[in-house]
Amino acid sequence: MTVLDLRKYRIIEHILAMTQEDAIADIEQSVGLPSFDVSSATAMHDGGKSSQSFASLIKKSAQDEPSPSLEKKEKFWEAIKPIRKAVSIEEMIEEQNYVPMDEETMYSRVSELEIEEPLEDLLATLD
Repeated sequence: MTVLDLRKYRIIEHILAMTQEDAIADIEQSVGLPSFDVSSATAMHDGGKSSQSFASLIKKSAQDEPSPSLEKKEKFWEAIKPIRKAVSIEEMIEEQNYVPMDEETMYSRVSELEIEEPLEDLLATLD
């Protein structure tokens, strides 16, 4: 990651922490973005249950002004997910496509590690 990338992410984090609409509108205007569709914003704010995702909203706003970095922007916004108030273990397992490891595979992989230290010593290093 370059210094420029780090600076960009720092700015993004700062923007995400902002709570004043006017400040965000000023930033949008200063970088030449078209006005944001407020009705689309309310669709995003329903806990992630909307049929519209961040990525689709970005695509919609970017249609007016396509850029070479559009694909990067789409990937970024696809990674951003609204925070949910609650999530179950079952939902997390499904979303992350978790497949448990069978016992035979686990012991096989552990033996490949060739760990010689006693278990007590290994556990003591966790403190």
